[in-house]
Amino acid sequence: MPGGEHLIRGSLWLRPTGPVLERLQELIRRLTMRLGGQWPKPHVSLLGGIELQSEGAEARLEALCARLQPLPIRLGKLEGRNQPLRCFYAQAELTPELMDAHRLACEVFGVQQPDVFEPHLSLLYGHVDAPTKARLAKELGGSLPLSFVANSVHLVNATEAVPVAHWHTLHECPLRRAGRHRPPHRSVSA
Repeated sequence: MPGGEHLIRGSLWLRPTGPVLERLQELIRRLTMRLGGQWPKPHVSLLGGIELQSEGAEARLEALCARLQPLPIRLGKLEGRNQPLRCFYAQAELTPELMDAHRLACEVFGVQQPDVFEPHLSLLYGHVDAPTKARLAKELGGSLPLSFVANSVHLVNATEAVPVAHWHTLHECPLRRAGRHRPPHRSVSA
């Protein structure tokens, strides 16, 4: 490609931090040790199916992040599907803020909005039978009542063409803070 550009294919992730990240990593570790499979990095996908030239990737991510506030993420009901990357997961509440962030990400990255946006946090990748997933959900109380605030967006090379073990952040951008763009307060002395 001209100028050494290459195509980036990937996803936008919202990642937990701090104690919530540690708790999720421990749960994922226990589930993976017990049932096998790839080790999911805790995240909620904001958008998948991204395909763009590397030259403009970081600028688009910055444009998106400049228009988003930190996003509260609330996890809940535990479910499973017969899909390797949605084997066992916690639903993320589809709040108006999260839906708006998804729509904006589609716009900024030029991705056609899917018919359904189902935010979730995967706890187990692979193939596990339905009775085992139902038992896991019951053992864990049916839901994962955890919340976190996503303060940045990660552009990750997460696609079906890349092995899960090789997924990594290509770019990370902090979300703007409420009030960040306000003019500084000036005190007037008499």
